[in-house]
Amino acid sequence: RVVAAVDTSILTRISIRRNDEPAPVLLAKTGGSEAVPAWSLDGEVADSAAVDALLQESAELIATGFPSDSVVFAVDFGSPVAVLEMFDSDGPGAAPALSLLFLTAPDAPEFLVRRADNALAYRISAAQAERLLPTRSMLQGDGE
Repeated sequence: RVVAAVDTSILTRISIRRNDEPAPVLLAKTGGSEAVPAWSLDGEVADSAAVDALLQESAELIATGFPSDSVVFAVDFGSPVAVLEMFDSDGPGAAPALSLLFLTAPDAPEFLVRRADNALAYRISAAQAERLLPTRSMLQGDGE
């Protein structure tokens, strides 16, 4: 049930695209220590609790289950409601170390998620999706 695992200590930037946000959220590692890295959002310090939740959840994302075949055939990951991309390189044209596609589950209050490089779909809870896809406001520390 492991959807993905990523070494979060080597990440340099994170991109979160949500259909309910007008622009992608772009986080960049800006220093700090190896044990407590600092992340910025639009040149400002990002809320460390929201970033920590995102990093902890993505370090080893465990599915709550699998969608039924009928659900898998009914959904279209070509039009995801959100995309999470994590990069371990700042090089031009660098591919993400991890890219996750998200859909709302049509049959439950959960999310469907799959890696961009793998067609296998998983179910995750709404709470997991919230930690993986924080809004700009949450990352700015507005408490939304």
